[in-house]
Amino acid sequence: MWVPGTFEIPSTTNIMAISKKFDALICLGAVIKGDTDHDKYISYSASGGIAKIAINNNLPIIFGILTTDNIEQAYQRCGGRDSKYIATPRGTEKPSDDVNVKDVAVGNVGFNAGLDAVHMANVFKSINSL
Repeated sequence: MWVPGTFEIPSTTNIMAISKKFDALICLGAVIKGDTDHDKYISYSASGGIAKIAINNNLPIIFGILTTDNIEQAYQRCGGRDSKYIATPRGTEKPSDDVNVKDVAVGNVGFNAGLDAVHMANVFKSINSL
């Protein structure tokens, strides 16, 4: 479900969690630092809201909201500008051979969030079957 900003993620997540239709949820977004402290308020609100929803609903909710200093860092954290690392699991990122290339992926938050959601859904199911 797409929402217009990171601040709107918790309220949408809450509706989805209450529906009981999902084994896990993934919250993806980005908060990019600007010239003011606005990013801190948005990040704090999103993280606290999402954590509260997860606990109140006994539902794994994966926090994949980037907090970066600039747009380039955001691109790097989501697989690179050209998405050549779109399916690169955490810890297996491939550095560029050319040290002058700035577009080097340092991870893929979305891909890893998907893996984490499946893992945590299975953990919750395992605990519930005890």
